[in-house]
Amino acid sequence: MFSWTHAGFVAMLIVGGTALTSVSSAQETDDGGIAAIGNAFTYQGRLRVGGSVPPDANYAFQFRLFSVASGGAAIAGPLNQNLFVRDGLFTTSIDFGASAFNGDRRWLEITIGGVVLAPRIELTPAPHALFAAAPWITAGSNISYTAGSVGIGTENPLALLSLRRNSSAPALSLDTPDGSYSFAVFNSAGTQRGIVGYGRTGNIFVDQLDGSIALRSERAVQIGSGPNSDVTISENGFVGLGLTNPVASLHVNTNNGGEVRLSKSNAGTQLLRMDGGGGTTNQLLALERSAGDSVFIGNYFTEYQLFGSAAKNLGLGTNNRTNDLTIAPDGAVGIGTTETSHRAVIQHTTNDTLRLIGPGQFGANNTLNFGDDDYVFIREDTDDNLTIHAVGGNGGRLRVRADTIEWQATKPATVKLDDGQSVKLYAEEAAEVYFTDYGASRLDDGAALIRLDPTFLQTVVINDRFPLKVYVQVEGDCNGVFVANKSESGFEVRELQNGHSDAPFSYRVVAHRKHCEYLRLANEEADKAANRLIRATMWNEPDAPAKNPAGADPSRSLPTPQQNPERAPN
Repeated sequence: MFSWTHAGFVAMLIVGGTALTSVSSAQETDDGGIAAIGNAFTYQGRLRVGGSVPPDANYAFQFRLFSVASGGAAIAGPLNQNLFVRDGLFTTSIDFGASAFNGDRRWLEITIGGVVLAPRIELTPAPHALFAAAPWITAGSNISYTAGSVGIGTENPLALLSLRRNSSAPALSLDTPDGSYSFAVFNSAGTQRGIVGYGRTGNIFVDQLDGSIALRSERAVQIGSGPNSDVTISENGFVGLGLTNPVASLHVNTNNGGEVRLSKSNAGTQLLRMDGGGGTTNQLLALERSAGDSVFIGNYFTEYQLFGSAAKNLGLGTNNRTNDLTIAPDGAVGIGTTETSHRAVIQHTTNDTLRLIGPGQFGANNTLNFGDDDYVFIREDTDDNLTIHAVGGNGGRLRVRADTIEWQATKPATVKLDDGQSVKLYAEEAAEVYFTDYGASRLDDGAALIRLDPTFLQTVVINDRFPLKVYVQVEGDCNGVFVANKSESGFEVRELQNGHSDAPFSYRVVAHRKHCEYLRLANEEADKAANRLIRATMWNEPDAPAKNPAGADPSRSLPTPQQNPERAPN
């Protein structure tokens, strides 16, 4: 039966029943450096067999470590060693690894030649080891301290961990095997909440610069929770929100479903301001869809403007675009529509397409100007009278050119009497289109030749189909008169009964208007055709129908279902 005594932990040795201790320290290496102590400890003991010293020989030893004095499971080992025992004494080095000792009590169990020695031996620290461990708490390879603050370089720590640099060396240096440096921040739950580090492509600095806290990097700086929500500051100073590669001074990406919003709580302050290189006269905001397709808002060339750079319409309005203001690239405007075929197009879903409200109530004193008050304008007075003015230094004209004109009321001419009162004279209406001229003359030996005004003749048609109508009023004593020899240029007035008086007379001539001679009680289509023909032949308007070929009867193209049969075209 084996029996034994042990020399304990680190440096205790039983010699002749007297316990001697020695101090263990780090050893100097051959090159003058300091070698680390490591995790192994020295163990010595004396072995007896049946109360006698065993013969000098090699014996098989096995070491296991326990956290209890008996029973339980080993927390380290077994470690197997062949040790030479001389005069019953042996010495060995035991290494259970860095995690075997965490500050809790430990017991060593030894087995020799398959025989487990009892009892287990408790491993106790030496007095200096007790001091060296205080006040730290070890748990495996971890060490902690919760009783107070820790100061490095200072005896008066101002925080849980205070670092004070007493030389030119850095106060804190972090070194990792892969060549990077990092500093991690964790919350109370042990979750990593942030990291400050050095990457292989550049340095990151957190320092005080000109009185301000600065975060600087030799490469781009990113702040955020992911690539779609980053705040990125590029190497050239561009700032990106929601992206990592900004290409402008401020580049915002809202692909993650967000929006850009500006808000303020105090009135009277600017919400967004842009200062251009030329001061307030060059402030400009560009909204770009793609290269060359932009909309600009700004104070441009001393004018406040909203304009686009591409050949597309500029629209302002609601989501359904039924109330848009559309501005075409050529400057044409559509109100209530995207149609810009004319300089201004106005459309509305009701009859109220355009309303003008003047300084008075319900539009009174309102003016629609075509130039200014010296030219053409439309004005409503306080009595709800609408007047069209065509005036000016060069003489104003009011022209009506249309395919057809409808008067749904009487057509009076308003004249002012001597006492200032206004009266209305009404136009005489006819079933056909006539022009009338008046004149006066005198019989000479009972006859007179009347030649019509050449200008008047250019406006009418006189021929066998459409003869001239003449009405004579004798204004002196004679036998009476009759009209003879009517032609395309005039007529004769002769006294009855071959009289030879020189009585005066007046006359009225009536002829059909040129291009309208076939019209009689015309319907709308016939009226339109005649008016278009007049515009083409007399006014040479480019949007009117082309002229008829020379010698062609223009009336043949007119739909005239209500013409007189005897005067209808062949």
